[in-house]
Amino acid sequence: MVINPHRFLFLILIVSYCLTSSDTVESQHTKIKYLVLILCVAYELFSYFKLESPKKKTMKTEYFGFVPFLLIVSIYSIYRSLLVNHFSFRSVQELLFLVFPMIYGYLCINNWSTKTLFFNFRMGLITTLLFYIKSLNLNLKQIYLAIISSNFGESYSELESFTYCGLALAFFVFFCYYNEKKVYIILSALFVLMTFKRLFIVMSAALFVLSLFEDCNKRVSKKIFLFTAAILFAIGISYYFMTLPESVRFIEHKYSIDMSKFTMTRSDRLRWLLSSDWTTYGFGSSTEYMYEAFDGALEMDFTKIVIELGLIPAFGFVYQYLFFARKRVYTFMFMVFMLLNHIVASGLTGTFSWSVYFIAISCISTYPSRGNRLSFGFGRKRNNAEQISKYSCTCI
Repeated sequence: MVINPHRFLFLILIVSYCLTSSDTVESQHTKIKYLVLILCVAYELFSYFKLESPKKKTMKTEYFGFVPFLLIVSIYSIYRSLLVNHFSFRSVQELLFLVFPMIYGYLCINNWSTKTLFFNFRMGLITTLLFYIKSLNLNLKQIYLAIISSNFGESYSELESFTYCGLALAFFVFFCYYNEKKVYIILSALFVLMTFKRLFIVMSAALFVLSLFEDCNKRVSKKIFLFTAAILFAIGISYYFMTLPESVRFIEHKYSIDMSKFTMTRSDRLRWLLSSDWTTYGFGSSTEYMYEAFDGALEMDFTKIVIELGLIPAFGFVYQYLFFARKRVYTFMFMVFMLLNHIVASGLTGTFSWSVYFIAISCISTYPSRGNRLSFGFGRKRNNAEQISKYSCTCI
């Protein structure tokens, strides 16, 4: 039996992440998963330049479009660092957390065949779900009781997991669109529900409804793209100003709203940071400072970019991530939800989740699923792995 290295390395990547990641205690071996990711990127890079295929430049415009944004982040970080005469490797580290998923996603969509794409997502979902269930240390009855006792309003669930929620969503986005087999839709949907990130649950429900319509395959027009980018940027700026200490005091006094509870203590964290002696020295500087001073991060990605780098990089962030996903209404709406999530929460530098996000978006953008969106017993059910195989390249 010949081992497919693309499949083997992706499985090892998923396993290494699951073994060295935890919601409670950071593993002493956490660097292993990053070494495995570097190995995966290195092999895919070798395969990319070795491969002679007309498909080699798939999604080139979308991925290379990130270069200006990354340059802006780098230049602003260097400038801020020089201003205060302080350099930290944290800026380089967080920039790499952004870049590696992009590189890996681009290489995978150009190197993997459609059969490998579907195989990796199936195995990735099953493997991750099994590791998640094992991490709960609960039997099936206890898991069932935990599910029905989860409180959506109070944002409480015994099953909640920040380690697995990103991967759960990534697998759902893929299988909800292709709906190759209902079992994978059900498993990935249950996975999202169990990990209990509320916005991800709402996002999944919205994407499921959208996937029922053929319009989800359409390309987003330039006008809608620019309008959406402007609206999201405005929402991000508004939320930033709303969480500033002066605004928090005004809102709490005027409307009797507990902003600490409303933002899940994120407004408190911003107040701690702004009232401290912290001065930005580039991308990731607030994260480094807050972990040292307060043992926690800001957990608002858009606000973090604004206070660390400024408004131009913040707009570049919104613009470029939306541009990347505009080939399909389905992926575009997914990215809209993700940007809203990054306005109110964190996860932008979640290297492994974003690696799978990029691969899923790239696959959906490159291989549209035609015909009936879901099979309810009417007509012939299509196997999407076969349906899109005509687009497949010669690699395996």
